[in-house]
Amino acid sequence: MPLAVRTDAVGPEPMSTAVLVTILRNWLCVSGAIRVTMPRWVMAGAVRLGISPVAREGMAVLAV
Repeated sequence: MPLAVRTDAVGPEPMSTAVLVTILRNWLCVSGAIRVTMPRWVMAGAVRLGISPVAREGMAVLAV
C-alpha cells in the first residue's frame, strides 16, 4: 500500500487553489476553511521533488 495517494484535480479551465478547495468543501458539506497562501515557486519545488499531492499536470492548470 502506498504511503500517499495522489489525485490530479484538473478541469477545462484554470482556477485558483482557493476556488478548488471551496468547491470541494462545498461538495463535502464542510463549511469554513483556514486559507494559507503559498508562493507558486514553493509548490513547484514540492511538485518537482514528488512531495506534493498535486501532479505536474495539475500544477499547470492551477492559476497563479
